Amino acid sequence: MKVEGPRRLKVQSFTGAAARLIPALLLALLVVGRQLHKNPNRLGG
Repeated sequence: MKVEGPRRLKVQSFTGAAARLIPALLLALLVVGRQLHKNPNRLGG
């Protein structure tokens, strides 16, 4: 019966990490997209 505690804590830490990672990923995508929009020939296009 004590298994529920650690499992729930694991899920909470996972969602916490995701909640910290997702905004950073979105910000990185925004910055990369803006850079590509500014100078598209940087990738050799």
